[in-house]
Amino acid sequence: MLLDGYIKIDKMDENAASFYGDYIKPYELFPYGGLFKDENYHYTAYAVTDIELFYIPTAVFEKIAKSNNTLLLHIIEHLSDILILHESRLQLVTNSNASERVRHVLCLLLEDLGIKDHGKIRILCPVTVADIAKLAGTSRETASHVLNDFKRNGTISFEKQTITFHKPDMFRLHRL
Repeated sequence: MLLDGYIKIDKMDENAASFYGDYIKPYELFPYGGLFKDENYHYTAYAVTDIELFYIPTAVFEKIAKSNNTLLLHIIEHLSDILILHESRLQLVTNSNASERVRHVLCLLLEDLGIKDHGKIRILCPVTVADIAKLAGTSRETASHVLNDFKRNGTISFEKQTITFHKPDMFRLHRL
């Protein structure tokens, strides 16, 4: 379990190109992929900030979970949340408009990593323009252009690796 900080997870294809990326925030248990099934973890996880972890060996965690219905229910609920996120991401990649894909990525980041702060929402996890571009399936230049438009109209701002949403309602997802 991640107690403090942020972790980025990536999955690479056979050409070492990243084709899946996600972030783990404080108080999230991970990894879920392969739980009760696989012997090895199939993702690369690395800290994007200083982190503090509580490590439980997989075999021990699985044994505890199998005998604890409350924990199993929590795992199922979190897997359901992950499924909803992936459905939304699938919807994202079917949109041919690059600007809208960048906005959609910001929506996902806001919902997953956002912290309320006096009517604004902040993302304290360092997310780069290149990260946003990769998640949106567009070029860094296109993502930068869209982000600059949002900055110019006062919708978002970037300062010291923090994204602040000044008008968070513009970035609310409409569920499938």
